[in-house]
Amino acid sequence: MARSPDPPLPRAGVPRVGSTKALFDDGPIPYTFTNPEDRSQTVEGVVTVDDLVEFIYSNQGSLGGNGILPSFLQAMVEGGPEAAAEVLGQKKGSALLISRTATKNPIAYAMHSAMVCSDDPVRSADDVKTDGVGRYATLFGQIAAKEYVELCSLVNVRALPDSTDVDVTTDVPVLLLSGTLDVQTPEFRTREVADALPNAEMVVFPGRSHVQIAGANLCASSIMTQFVLDPTADLKTRCVKKTQAVPFAPPQDAGAKSERN
Repeated sequence: MARSPDPPLPRAGVPRVGSTKALFDDGPIPYTFTNPEDRSQTVEGVVTVDDLVEFIYSNQGSLGGNGILPSFLQAMVEGGPEAAAEVLGQKKGSALLISRTATKNPIAYAMHSAMVCSDDPVRSADDVKTDGVGRYATLFGQIAAKEYVELCSLVNVRALPDSTDVDVTTDVPVLLLSGTLDVQTPEFRTREVADALPNAEMVVFPGRSHVQIAGANLCASSIMTQFVLDPTADLKTRCVKKTQAVPFAPPQDAGAKSERN
């Protein structure tokens, strides 16, 4: 796997990312979203290239989203701004409606915020390192940085001193499961963690994304079970080679899916 700082996109989707971004060359695109479960709830706004980048990233984080991403991009390229408004507006509009209520995991979100903002606070989007990074990854990095700048200003926890920035060392057995299409905790980053732990076992699944255990991966479940039952035993990992990779939907299927829906 090439250890590029640019998140890996499905091969079928790579040529279409630039074409999809070009839809926003004239600026934001207006959209209208009506809640299908309550027609009285309607959201009007605009979608931007930032929404497109976040849409791509969010789909890369799941098995199903990764597989259908090329079709979504193709549909937007072929349908133009109207298709982009429909696809991205649906996601953005529904998210805005959902955000009116409290998050379902407030404690988990608070813990995440406290950890990030105390251990490695983001103070400015200008701090994002973009040397040698592709346009898509640069856009995403800047978007995420702006979000964390705002988040950390709200959480307002004290930053830990630089003396705490040392790798954890332990001889406790550790099992790390990774996927070559993971853009959230990439394989090369997981490898750095494994190399820092003297008693770590790392298993990489080709063609899989971020989630293994909850991603219909029976092989990962089997390996984890072995590890839990006996962390010192040699793991049987032959099933890794037989694990199904992300099943990509051919882009030409996008139109057929839209007609059926």
